[in-house]
Amino acid sequence: MSAALAGWVQTDVHAAWNVAIGFLKESSGMMDIYLTRGATAEMAKQDPDTLLRLYAGDRANQKYATFGRFLIEAAFENGEQAQLLEKLRIIENSEDRNKWVSQIF
Repeated sequence: MSAALAGWVQTDVHAAWNVAIGFLKESSGMMDIYLTRGATAEMAKQDPDTLLRLYAGDRANQKYATFGRFLIEAAFENGEQAQLLEKLRIIENSEDRNKWVSQIF
């Protein structure tokens, strides 16, 4: 499933993401996170704001905690570290926001 979703996001990132996020929302373990990692990585490159909003909206920051890795990697690949730092304001929890800043630096 991971490879299929990763391939699909190359042609229609939002359609593939809608399937992947369904798995993540219903997930109770790491397997679904593992299976959707290709879609998440590509979404981080093509539409990082969507991932950041999901992370920020998850008050416990448990289900979407892995998004940070993908968003930071994409920001470095695209030379958009400063833009990501600016967008981190959306994360209300200062401890979580500081963790992201620390990871970026």
